[in-house]
Amino acid sequence: MWVRRVFTSLSEHPAYLERLAAVSAVLRREVEDEEPEGSLAEGADCNENDVEWKDMQEDTRQLDKASCDQSGDWAGEEAEMNNLDEQGGAESTQLLPMPRGCCRWLLPSYCVTLPMPIAAVHAAQYLVWRYGSVRSGAQKAVLQNELNRQLSDDYLRLAERLHDKLQASTEQNSSLQSACEKTDYKDLKDEEWDPFGFTLCMIVCFNDLDVPEGPQLRLVRMLFEAVEAAGASLRPTHVAFAEKQGLHLSPGVLTELILRCSSCSAATKVSRESVPFASPDAKNTLASLVKNHYLKCESGDEPVKLSTAIRFIRTHELASLLDDEVLLEPVMSTFCSGVPQHAYNLGENDQELQVRIVSYAVRAGKRLAAGRLVERFGILGMDLEEVPSWLEETYETYGHFRKVCAACVKEAEDAEARDLRAANEQRMAAFASEDADCLQLPASVADQVILVSTSSQLEEAAALFAKLRAGDADRENLNAGGDVASLLAIRDRALGLDVEWRPTLEKRGGMQKHRRTSQASGKMEPCATLQVAAESFVHVFDLLELAHEHAPTAPALSALLKSLLDDPSFVKLGFGFRNDLQRLAASYPHLECFRRVQCVVDVQEAFLEARREGGQPSGLSALCMQHFGAPLSKRLQTSDWGSRPLTREQLLYAALDAHCLIGLARALPKDVPRQTTLEVKQTSSGQFLVYASSLGRDSNSSSAEHMEELTKVEAHIAAKGNEIRAMKAAGVAKATWQAEVAVLLQLKARYGELVTLLENS
Repeated sequence: MWVRRVFTSLSEHPAYLERLAAVSAVLRREVEDEEPEGSLAEGADCNENDVEWKDMQEDTRQLDKASCDQSGDWAGEEAEMNNLDEQGGAESTQLLPMPRGCCRWLLPSYCVTLPMPIAAVHAAQYLVWRYGSVRSGAQKAVLQNELNRQLSDDYLRLAERLHDKLQASTEQNSSLQSACEKTDYKDLKDEEWDPFGFTLCMIVCFNDLDVPEGPQLRLVRMLFEAVEAAGASLRPTHVAFAEKQGLHLSPGVLTELILRCSSCSAATKVSRESVPFASPDAKNTLASLVKNHYLKCESGDEPVKLSTAIRFIRTHELASLLDDEVLLEPVMSTFCSGVPQHAYNLGENDQELQVRIVSYAVRAGKRLAAGRLVERFGILGMDLEEVPSWLEETYETYGHFRKVCAACVKEAEDAEARDLRAANEQRMAAFASEDADCLQLPASVADQVILVSTSSQLEEAAALFAKLRAGDADRENLNAGGDVASLLAIRDRALGLDVEWRPTLEKRGGMQKHRRTSQASGKMEPCATLQVAAESFVHVFDLLELAHEHAPTAPALSALLKSLLDDPSFVKLGFGFRNDLQRLAASYPHLECFRRVQCVVDVQEAFLEARREGGQPSGLSALCMQHFGAPLSKRLQTSDWGSRPLTREQLLYAALDAHCLIGLARALPKDVPRQTTLEVKQTSSGQFLVYASSLGRDSNSSSAEHMEELTKVEAHIAAKGNEIRAMKAAGVAKATWQAEVAVLLQLKARYGELVTLLENS
């Protein structure tokens, strides 16, 4: 009912009421006399006996009722409508000119009222009312056709005759002139019919009618489509009017108005400087609008979302006209409050603005935020051709600024790592009480969990394993060719193997997510420990201390582990051991001990095979629960295995993961466990592949051919990936590089086939 109330409130001026009644009568007579075919003024003279009038009256009543259903005010509105109907057509048409038939179409309101500002109010009201009844695309198309025809019609001829026939008194004319001046539309003239100016007036009226922004945007698009169909051109008076009245529009509608005017100017070959807000002074006006109303909300004003303000600033390129305190202070405030997207959107694809944001964060003491922004924007990888003068004045040289950025990145990474570790420790502490119900190492084995981290401890471990090999008098009778059950039955002849490494703790939206390839090390976390568990003891080898390339203990460690891993008289038990071996080889490529492991039984694969036959579980903790009556605790799996010294709790956890494999292997059916020999090959790109070979037999010629083809396919994959990335960077059409993606997928499929062939060769 708000539309009817607005109609009523607009008809309070006495001079306007008199002129409206007189002009309505003249317009009816003009239409009756001429009745031009197809004229949109046709039907303006409707009475209560017309079927069309009754249909329209009923449609209006139903629309009004639907809008009042939720408020419960329909009874009062119904009484008001009945009262208006009983007063007769003359009064009804004065109070409700558009829906009641006095001016049923959009632009006859111009002929009814003549002064463009008042006519625009009527037209805007009608258009809002008319658009509110649109329920489908077809109805919207009908309304668009109405607009196209009406803005193309020549109402000047009819308006001139009305002027001649309606010579009001001087007093009435002055009153109307005064009423029009109060609407502040002086920039547009009324001497002639002007579709473009009329459209601008209606757009301003939408805002005064409290129409939501979404419908406003759609109506603006429809009106400008009609303006373009009418062939109307943009004039300096339109530009002046838009720059004066557009400041009261919402940011989205104002943006749409500017873009549509620019589109019209391009179609009519008008210079870009002749469009609204294109001149430097007008740009400064927009910047003042953003400063005083968008980024800082005055009392009584409805606040503008920061995301909306940033979109407006980016669209109209206003960032350079705003001070850092005005533009960047609210952006950085939200960034530090956990909403970084505003800063990301503001600096997107604008290197100079990105540098400015980071510089402001550093100067404001927000170094952690600056580090995250440097990572996000890739500042360290930029090669700015021209360094901004303000940047040199602040940091002396751009090189100094880069050093500050690198330091901020390091501080942000360290701070995030500390937060992640603290959160992980809290999580582990919260579940510590549950460990009492989990599987524990036997007390006798727990006392023999030995950390090997020095050369002397390494020598003691080598002596112990040498004693195991020499102490077996019947070693020659061991069936090393494939009888796993015999090896499992002998004490300390089954060795459980497991590895641990520092977990990669990631924060959603954190540093790792936005780290650039040029700035990251590109290396995975190396294996931190290798657990070798016999039935009566467990050795935990500290690989970070013993195995790195420059460690003096690396040769001795490699010799000891090679003697164990390549010895077929010990059965090596693992759980997903292919992945563990691949990571060991990649972590320490200089150690030969991780290139070949004989007599391997993967407990996970063995239970997977058994599950296919009998429905067994395959998870390590679930298997322990089934066979030992208690699950494994995985609480310490994400503990910091890279920190030194390792805690006693960590050592017992690592030892248990390897030691439980011995009991699980002995629980397997005798015909299930099958030993294999795992070999590791390094491709030309540095990738390590693990594949199974026959027991005691080197790769044959077929395997060599597969390996050679694998190397070629890998090189093709790398080249194709670089080609696709270059095409995307160059802006090549999506369909073109997607065709190359299909080729890349075929290469990857072939790569997987070759890996499978190598494993089965």
